[in-house]
Amino acid sequence: MTVHGAPSVAMQVLDLGRANLTSLDENAFLGLENVRLLSLSQNDLMQLPEELLKPLPKLEKVFFGGIVTRGGEIIVQGNLLRFLPENLFFYTKQLKILDLSENKLERLPAHRFQELNFLQTLDLGANDITQISEETFAGLTSLQTLKLGLTNISEISGQPFARLSSLQTLDLTWNKISQISGKPFAGLVSLQTLDLYRNEISQISGQPFAGLASLQTLNLVGNEILQISGEPFAGLTSLQTLDLTWNKISQISGQPFAGLTSLETLDLTWNKIPEISSGTFAGLKSLQILTLYVNEISEISGQPFAGLTSLQTLDLGDNTISQ
Repeated sequence: MTVHGAPSVAMQVLDLGRANLTSLDENAFLGLENVRLLSLSQNDLMQLPEELLKPLPKLEKVFFGGIVTRGGEIIVQGNLLRFLPENLFFYTKQLKILDLSENKLERLPAHRFQELNFLQTLDLGANDITQISEETFAGLTSLQTLKLGLTNISEISGQPFARLSSLQTLDLTWNKISQISGKPFAGLVSLQTLDLYRNEISQISGQPFAGLASLQTLNLVGNEILQISGEPFAGLTSLQTLDLTWNKISQISGQPFAGLTSLETLDLTWNKIPEISSGTFAGLKSLQILTLYVNEISEISGQPFAGLTSLQTLDLGDNTISQ
């Protein structure tokens, strides 16, 4: 399909969504140099010409993707893209938003986005990507939001996000990550929200979140975590919300939350915690809401809530506390 010769060269928005497109000519957008928003969502594009976007140097927003709900349901189709041409974004250096979600991307070669120094949002959700590396996101010095939900990632090895110093939100929901160890989030000095909802994490080893001094929200809902011990949350001095709902936690040993001096909400709903003892919640001087609803707590020993001077809400509902 070719769309050059459109009635206005001053056009700034070009919406070709739901146009039944299966292919695009390399010169499709000639004469449309003022377009700032391009939407190609809900088509059947399997590949793109190398210089498709060359005539659009002022592009700020590009949508090849769809919409997936929080529950993993696809409500707007993307396309069928399996790879990205090497120089696809070479001429779109002003791009701020790039949506590639709900496609068939399996691999992201190194430096594919390196020209996009002004990109703020990158959505790669609902693809078939299984691996990422530090070179994958090279050049994205202004990136603030990265979405990698529903991409079949099973492991985060090395430090793939190390160059994303401006990143504020990282979405890794609905993947197959089974373990977090090492320093996978190193370099994310501006990160405020880390979402690991619905993975398969059974173990948090060492101090994998160390260095995330700006993190405010950590979501670990719907994983397979069995116990909390050691200092897994060390370094999270700005954390305000920690959600561990719907795991399989049966043991909390030591003082794993001791360094979370800014924490306001701790949710441990729907776990298998059998008892609460002194020191479990030590150091949580800012905690306002503590939820232990639906566990297996039968015993509360010592004074586990001593020192929680800011606590306003304590939910121990649906337990079998006898003493």
